[in-house]
Amino acid sequence: MPFDARPLVGVPPESLNIAMFKEEYPPSAFDPEVLEINARPVEERLAALKMVDSADDPTPIVLGMMTLGRIPLDYLPNFFVQFL
Repeated sequence: MPFDARPLVGVPPESLNIAMFKEEYPPSAFDPEVLEINARPVEERLAALKMVDSADDPTPIVLGMMTLGRIPLDYLPNFFVQFL
């Protein structure tokens, strides 16, 4: 399993910035018509986008923490993004 797809066991779902996810991520990634049709709850959307382990187990995964984490360094020490 790739590192960014691993669940962060013991990390609470509240460590993700759900407000930012609702307001910024889907509107910038999907067509507005698709978002209107898609009436899934936030938990299912997070799971479908691989930000949490599953809708039933909303444990954040590394990718979710890197993109939506309130304080990612608390759970991913030495985390940084490098563009080449």
